[in-house]
Amino acid sequence: MGNDKLVITFSLITHIRNAQAALKAGDTGSALAALEKVINGVENHATTLSQEKNAGLVAAAPELLEALEALMPLWEREDVADEWSEEFEAASAAIAKGKGATVAGKTEDGK
Repeated sequence: MGNDKLVITFSLITHIRNAQAALKAGDTGSALAALEKVINGVENHATTLSQEKNAGLVAAAPELLEALEALMPLWEREDVADEWSEEFEAASAAIAKGKGATVAGKTEDGK
């Protein structure tokens, strides 16, 4: 676990303990404020993880597009096309999307 993740974990644990202590003391307002910090911390951490994951996908996108395009000639083989038609249709749609095509089959500039 990286240092950032440890800091986040300890921060969340601290806020949870603060909420528990406030509840024991009968201070509902402080308990709710501490729980709100926990919720915000979890949401922020989830956003960061999602952004990191998306950055990896964006970085790999050109290679993924190239690999899909290289596989498309297999679709012309009858034995492959019949068994894998749904997958090839999905791959074809992904290639079109990667090249800027819209649902109607036209690119974003209308061509």
